[in-house]
Amino acid sequence: MSSSDAGPSTATHLSETLQPQSHRERTPDPPPHPGGGYGLGEEEPKPLTIRPMYPPTDLDPSGQHYLTILRLITDSIAQQSKVLSRHVVLHPPLLSPFSDNLNITLPIPPMVVIFLGVGIWTFIRLLDSAMKVEGGGISGSGYPEAIIQTLCYMGGAGFVYLSIIERIIGMYGGFLDHAAEVAKEGLPSALGISGPNDSSIKGWVVEWGTDIVGFLAYKKLSAGRSASSGKMEKERVEIKAFTVKIVYRGQGLGTGLIEKMLEEEVRFGEGGRKVEVGWAEDCVNGYGFVPRWLKGGLDREWKKVSERVERMVSEREREWVEKDRGKKRE
Repeated sequence: MSSSDAGPSTATHLSETLQPQSHRERTPDPPPHPGGGYGLGEEEPKPLTIRPMYPPTDLDPSGQHYLTILRLITDSIAQQSKVLSRHVVLHPPLLSPFSDNLNITLPIPPMVVIFLGVGIWTFIRLLDSAMKVEGGGISGSGYPEAIIQTLCYMGGAGFVYLSIIERIIGMYGGFLDHAAEVAKEGLPSALGISGPNDSSIKGWVVEWGTDIVGFLAYKKLSAGRSASSGKMEKERVEIKAFTVKIVYRGQGLGTGLIEKMLEEEVRFGEGGRKVEVGWAEDCVNGYGFVPRWLKGGLDREWKKVSERVERMVSEREREWVEKDRGKKRE
């Protein structure tokens, strides 16, 4: 699966975590805080660092940062339930997939437009049957009756619709169950770490001052022959978990995490890239819990992130090709 294929999502509005900003060139703006100032009221912005993941302290349940990283992951899973619930409430279930797949964006939620349209149509039809025509004129006695009947019909329709929506939203309980399961089993188990000496899972952590606000974990798979075609396959980097704390998104922190991973793992040689980048099917904060027709909103967000990752890899590949050509000319 290439990084441009459809796959698991990572958090709400993930595209905001991959803004094309250089985290190395500036200190990101601090998130808004009700107490004013920076972060928790500091006078100056906190220093930003992106460091490697240290399994003894970051993934060990007794480690210093374990609970913070675990909370980041479980929060990102739970946030998806909130996003999808809101999406279904504001968009008719049958219209949601089409608006997502066709990339239709309306200034007013479609459900509001539909209810207003149906309400106006119902009122006109009821008024037409209830009003009294006297001498070619229209008396006002039909208006109150039409308004009351319209409100009754729309109230009943709204009750039925909300009952259906309640059932649909119940399907999203899998997110909360999965978050609870990850918290219970622990990150090492969720990421597929077999023991304390297992070094197959690598990662990067974003620290803003002393706070951990971003996390990326991945696994590198060795090259081998395809079981079906027998051809040699490239090495592959699979992202197992990826999230940035929601109030810190849009600052380029997600881009910084991806860049660090690419610098460390992606190699180029004769014929271009030697390593593919993609998402693990068992990505910890994925969303394989609801029917596909109900998760179009998350698919769109994941697609934006996936395309951004692919562009970053392609940019590095072009840079390498240009340098390689320059060396050959010399």
